[in-house]
Amino acid sequence: RSAGDMGRIHPSRIASIRINRRQEDESLSLIGEDGERLAYFDEELITWRCDRWAEQFQRAYPHVRIDILD
Repeated sequence: RSAGDMGRIHPSRIASIRINRRQEDESLSLIGEDGERLAYFDEELITWRCDRWAEQFQRAYPHVRIDILD
């Protein structure tokens, strides 16, 4: 990753937060209304537990679903 690898995603573009626990390392993706993963964001940007981050985000933006894949 370099200093030029950044972007912004407005919360209105996020339909759901997908937390995938099916693999050894938990992963997180932001999903748009079209069901596609939104680029420029992953769990490396979150400095604490994905599920707690997602819950706090959802409190601020209640239109966003949280999908957990176990």
